[in-house]
Amino acid sequence: MPALEASDVSMRRCGRSLVQRVSLTADRGELLALCGAEGSGTRTLLHLLSGHLVADAGRVRVDGRERGPRRFPASPDPRALAAGPAESAALLATPGAASILLLERPIAGSSRAEAHALLTAAQRRAAAGAAVVLAVETPEPVAAYATTVALFVAGRLVSWGAPPVALVPAVHILSAGRDVGAAQAGSIMTSST
Repeated sequence: MPALEASDVSMRRCGRSLVQRVSLTADRGELLALCGAEGSGTRTLLHLLSGHLVADAGRVRVDGRERGPRRFPASPDPRALAAGPAESAALLATPGAASILLLERPIAGSSRAEAHALLTAAQRRAAAGAAVVLAVETPEPVAAYATTVALFVAGRLVSWGAPPVALVPAVHILSAGRDVGAAQAGSIMTSST
């Protein structure tokens, strides 16, 4: 059973799709990198996975149970969300803080050495049995550390798998330009693990 699971999750705001029918899982022992430029939906998805936002459609399950802000209020929630490098580093350094760590832009503005230290700490937490999910804008800095990479464009999951497999569509997307529309994203073959 996955530690964290999104099933056909969607969210719209102001007539715009932020996340479109995304399904993926994160297991304990896995470092999952959600990669996509600003507006790709990775940060919204991270907040849906954390329970801070509620999806318009689909479900988020934690350890096989559907969870949200109003569900299972008496049950301890193993998820913890940190935003930015300082909060992410503090969460990773806190033993037993959570078994599912969600890191929003954990290396934004960091030097190469700072990013390496944080991503190595994330790897160690995953190796110790945590499910670590992080949202970053580009896959390059995290590909060497992640177990799994999920590539997003315009709110859609366009590729998911081991870094060498998942990043193949990134070459096509980047060669087409940074602003790829949803129609182009939908035509890219999705890889899954």
